[in-house]
Amino acid sequence: MGSLGLAISGWWRRRSTGRRNFDWRKTEEYINSFPNFMTTVNLPAGGNEEFKIHFVALFSQKADAIPIAILHGWPGSFFEHLPLLTLMKEKYTPQTLPYHLIVPSLPGYAFSSAPPLTRNFDQNDVAKIMHQLMVDLGFKSSGYLVQGGDIGSMVARRMSEFYDACKGMSYRNNPRIKLIKETSTPIPLYPKNHKYNNTKKKKKKKKKKKKKKKKEDKKEKSIPTYNTTHPPGFHINFYPTPTITSPPDGIATDGSLTDSERAGMQRAELWKRTGNAYSMAHGTRPSTIGLLLGTSPLALLAWVGEKFLAWSDEPLSTEEILRCVTLYWFTESMGRGIYPYRSRTLLLETQTQNKPFGYSYFPKEICPTPAAWTGKLGDMVFYKEHDKGGHFAALEQPQLFMEDLEAFVAASWK
Repeated sequence: MGSLGLAISGWWRRRSTGRRNFDWRKTEEYINSFPNFMTTVNLPAGGNEEFKIHFVALFSQKADAIPIAILHGWPGSFFEHLPLLTLMKEKYTPQTLPYHLIVPSLPGYAFSSAPPLTRNFDQNDVAKIMHQLMVDLGFKSSGYLVQGGDIGSMVARRMSEFYDACKGMSYRNNPRIKLIKETSTPIPLYPKNHKYNNTKKKKKKKKKKKKKKKKEDKKEKSIPTYNTTHPPGFHINFYPTPTITSPPDGIATDGSLTDSERAGMQRAELWKRTGNAYSMAHGTRPSTIGLLLGTSPLALLAWVGEKFLAWSDEPLSTEEILRCVTLYWFTESMGRGIYPYRSRTLLLETQTQNKPFGYSYFPKEICPTPAAWTGKLGDMVFYKEHDKGGHFAALEQPQLFMEDLEAFVAASWK
């Protein structure tokens, strides 16, 4: 990376690695090693809009497990949270897992359907869809927590602001709801006519499996709810203010910053001046950018790969970058995913929070916000400053990310 962007030598090297050594099938197997689900979310208000939403989940067998929605941003995807799920699987069994972990693909990303083009669609709409997903999964009476980074952090804040999952609600134990069916075959990520698409070869096997499971599919499975009431709180690792480098309006501070926070402000100022043009392009010409990146995998590698290099503490490996970029390419989701950038001003609105929230400070975040500012925006029950990690904290430092999430849950879910 240089001051002018991605160096041609680095881009060419990654292109060559991708052509010679990159094995997408390993990534496909990795994704399919986790339970993947698809569901249709209907917005209760706003007409007949339906959204196909993909999510990966680890459901606990514990009756008092805590539901947590974990939301990605751009240029991330559900993929960046799979290391967290791996650590959770290593630490707990389904019988001891203290959480229901729900990792959705936001509308427009990966396997989830695209935002509508007939009306303005912003993060408030995304928040409605994510909340409805949690309601459909049976977590309305229990309440839930939300974790988010990048755009996911903004959606998490909207969910906390708009929804009190147990306000005025009666509840009961073990309501019977239909659990969204887990995909029984690997998700094909190649286009239908692609030479590596093997879905046609597996058609006969699929039919046999359906016949065997026909009776099972009619049975309803249940997810327990709990005799407790919790307003939804949230944990985030991205909390930019509207001006990026100054406190939000109405928030007074004593001006004292740690050395790490001063360095973070300098980094944020540099990003604001030299690294923010992509956001303006996404917000003003999403169709043009989408067409450009959707017609060339090499252009996509340059546009997205640059962010994985520049926004990380220690640059991610070429293998990791190729996995993330290839997921965008095979799902043809880059143009769809950037559509909500049109509401850029809404993205950075800062609201005082009346729900418990936690904030993890990673020093190489593109615009890290000092604790003195975030602490005065609401009921901050957890704060942790790290000495390593960047914008893709869940991918870069999954162990630290998991520790923070568990500490926040312990502090907020009483």
